[in-house]
Amino acid sequence: MLFWKAQRDFFSNPVMRKIVPRKLPLFFQDLLLHRRSQKKRCNTSVGICSQNATTMKSSTHNIAILTWDYFPPKGGLGRAMRLFSDVLKDMGNQVAVLSPSGGDCTVAPLTKKIGLHHMFSACAFLRLPTWISRTGSTILIVPCGPGGVWLLRKPKHCTLIAIVHHTSLQQCMLVPMQGWKRIFIPFEKRTLLLADKVLCYGEESRRVLEERYGVQAQIIPHPVDVPPVIRTEKKVAGQCVCIARLEARKGTDVLLRAWENVEQANASARLILVGSGHLEKKTDLFIERLQSVSRISSLPREDLLRLIARSEILVSPSYLEGFGLTVAEAMALGTAVVACRADGITSLLAHEKSGVLTELGNSDELACEILALLKDKDRRSSLLRQAQHDFRNRFSSDALKTALHDVLDSLY
Repeated sequence: MLFWKAQRDFFSNPVMRKIVPRKLPLFFQDLLLHRRSQKKRCNTSVGICSQNATTMKSSTHNIAILTWDYFPPKGGLGRAMRLFSDVLKDMGNQVAVLSPSGGDCTVAPLTKKIGLHHMFSACAFLRLPTWISRTGSTILIVPCGPGGVWLLRKPKHCTLIAIVHHTSLQQCMLVPMQGWKRIFIPFEKRTLLLADKVLCYGEESRRVLEERYGVQAQIIPHPVDVPPVIRTEKKVAGQCVCIARLEARKGTDVLLRAWENVEQANASARLILVGSGHLEKKTDLFIERLQSVSRISSLPREDLLRLIARSEILVSPSYLEGFGLTVAEAMALGTAVVACRADGITSLLAHEKSGVLTELGNSDELACEILALLKDKDRRSSLLRQAQHDFRNRFSSDALKTALHDVLDSLY
């Protein structure tokens, strides 16, 4: 303030008025007025923010979702984010989605076609501030982890919520030949540390986040939506199904090795593999050696659910899952599950109660359990009763709405 007083006294001197142009003092006056108005605006905004904080709990929210996989979904993450968005809208929130395809705003669509979600993070980061300002969003939700989004800086005036299906560290530790993905961990950790709230779907992921990443995480129910009419589909005897992207993490090579033994022991057994990916050629060459296996690249969601409902067993040979959406859908649809004992699956299934779990990567044990379950109808029925009971109690949309309501209330 001494500077502003000095310049006022200086320019008020009659001698200086004749020497210095009249517009120059006006510049300094405007600068002073601007400075005062900025200070006043800042104080006013603080008052508004404190007032909003007291009323936010009873109001809806403007929520932005930034996700690489959305619609049409490339995997379970896309299906989960679509369901997550629908639940938020049902709660009365305004939701806008920024994605390469299917969202309210499209950015970097080529990254979805060629599978470069890392490049999407860079492209979206440039658009994010403008998009958030235009939509008036006060909450930003991003999926974090493999297939998710990285943020190097938190958007201004926005609460950041990160949703973790599983982490890159889990993928390095549990999936064969995936150790090189450690290079992504710093970017992932940076995003998680920026977040005001971290959510996850399983106890295994929560433990890794807290012990290895140093962030507190809250477990919420995963959104699962299964139309009731599909649950009445008639079973096809001996039919098994596996729905998975053709990549190392999904363990489809383990299943195909196991199916060689299943085919020799049970001629009536059939396996339908639904999925595509960079291991397509290798998978198709293996399938040519088998008589009872067929592969479908993709199916519409309703047809996919009908296929699960008609099958006697759903097989999940994954080394790692963030949640295991197809396993949860099988539980709801009355299809028995045989799965590897992977992170994300053990939170869903209790061995010999709601499903059957086998050792990771053990094709012989997997084959034995598939054969045993195909032969034992009473055992399948017992598993199904408990699985459907667990599904009703844990994965209803009402349970998710309650959890999200508590999360949003805790932030405001």
